[in-house]
Amino acid sequence: MGVTPEITVYNDDKESGESKAHTRDTHLSVEEFSPTLEEGFRFRPSIRDEDVEDGSEDEDSEARHRRRLAKRQNAGWRPGVREWLVLICVSIVVMMDAFDATVVIPLVPYLSHAFARPLENILWLPAGYLLANAGGQMIFATLSEIFDYGSLMIAALLFATAGTGICGGSMDFPDLLAGRTVQGIGGGGVMAISLLIVMDTMPGSHWVRYIGWLSTVRVIGAILGPLLGGLFVDYVRFNWAFYFNFAFCALGLLVCPFAVHLGSKKGASLSKFKRMDWPGCILALTGVGLFLVGVCWGGTEYYWKDWETVMPITVGGVMIIALVFWEMLWATRPLFTLRALGLQDPRSTAIAYIGSFLHGFLIFCQLQYLVLYMTSVKYFSRSLAGIVSVVLTGQTLITIILLCQAGILKKFQSHWTIRIGWAITLISTGCFIILHKRTPMPGVIFMFFAAGTGHGFLISGYNAFFTEKGLQRQQEEDRGSNVSTTSLPILMYPLLRTWGMCVAVPVVGTVLLGQLIRQMKKNGLDTSNEFYIRLNEILLSEGGRDELEILDGVGFRLVWEVVTALAGVGGALSLFIKKSA
Repeated sequence: MGVTPEITVYNDDKESGESKAHTRDTHLSVEEFSPTLEEGFRFRPSIRDEDVEDGSEDEDSEARHRRRLAKRQNAGWRPGVREWLVLICVSIVVMMDAFDATVVIPLVPYLSHAFARPLENILWLPAGYLLANAGGQMIFATLSEIFDYGSLMIAALLFATAGTGICGGSMDFPDLLAGRTVQGIGGGGVMAISLLIVMDTMPGSHWVRYIGWLSTVRVIGAILGPLLGGLFVDYVRFNWAFYFNFAFCALGLLVCPFAVHLGSKKGASLSKFKRMDWPGCILALTGVGLFLVGVCWGGTEYYWKDWETVMPITVGGVMIIALVFWEMLWATRPLFTLRALGLQDPRSTAIAYIGSFLHGFLIFCQLQYLVLYMTSVKYFSRSLAGIVSVVLTGQTLITIILLCQAGILKKFQSHWTIRIGWAITLISTGCFIILHKRTPMPGVIFMFFAAGTGHGFLISGYNAFFTEKGLQRQQEEDRGSNVSTTSLPILMYPLLRTWGMCVAVPVVGTVLLGQLIRQMKKNGLDTSNEFYIRLNEILLSEGGRDELEILDGVGFRLVWEVVTALAGVGGALSLFIKKSA
């Protein structure tokens, strides 16, 4: 039988000994309390006679007592030089990922004209990046179980750098799409590894603060993307919107060796590599990709009944169903699982996963199609549309700072923050339905302001919720559960949010363009692809602008009706998220 180390009790105030007879003023040794992420929070109190006699304290009260001691011990923790270097490094690369995802948003109408491609094809530039980004998150998170974080971070940055070079030098649409795909793999890799590095470096009681910090710098990248993209395409060349990303890549490659350990492998072996859930990765990426291709083609390039539309939708749907059965029945280290995580409330976690997917759908849909609304209906220049979009993303940033960094979030439970966010998002998205050509700019700004506030609440609330679930998972880690790193709640949240963003672009594009085509046929207008190619020219001619009145009257209205319905679903689901234990 092992010997439990004793806790020395000091009571220097001898005169007040009787009045403090029931006070436990303890000083803990390092061996008794070890707040490391690798070993979890371990506190081994000595057994006192009165504790043995008192049988009223159950295991739950002891667990709460240990958590309070752990929280008190970490209350005075401050980041050192290494921690600050880690924060600088991950801030640079996470900002780069958000910048790359949003920089093409104001470029879409211009590229449709420059490459002589219909709008539904150009929408694959943001969607292709996001699809590859989701794949990069899964692959790099899986490889983190074999290789060290530093090597994977460098590899992801090299992918992003190579993709940036291809995008900057591209002269046609296929080259640009290929570059965006390579760039997306790198962006997804740096996102997943950044979260793992923060979890590995910071004490668990500070995860909410520093993962919230990653959300803050990510929103800053989303502010810079549309803003600089519009300025470059209007006043320089569209290529420079991609060349600018070299600054992030260079800074990341410069800081990473000083911040992240570039040591040897974590015991990589062929057997470990084979146990990874590679079939799950392939089924997820291929299935979702084929399904989105079919949805994007349906009603625009082909009729819904044509085999070009039916085949990718059917094959993609079958692969998604096969993914579900594979993860449930046969995967040895499943990518997507709740049962094996040992979470206290898996139902609330599953509902929050659905909500994070819907939130990703809404936030990128609003960014992409509000900018398109301003350029095609309000006739703003691309640079002006990018500047106006800062109202939405800027208010999101302010809300996150107030909630996460200023400590206001501590006054709310995470499930209430999520509910408030969905309520604000539902109201603001519903207001977009009444947008039309003559809506005054103060009204538009107010709608953007409200939408940004809702997104700030949702991002902060989901971050806090999944961080709490991550701490629960950390406490279960010593039990040796056989699950993939990708299935950790803190990593699943950005992954599902990215899937939602990826689905939003082609699906909402199909809704918008399909409604546009139907209304154009109804009004006897030209429905050929040349209309979309000439979008940039129509904005310059008063006569051609009459054709775009259909967008104002019906097209965008249907988009906001669909998005509002999804916001209502997200809000209803949030009512079933319970308070974390």
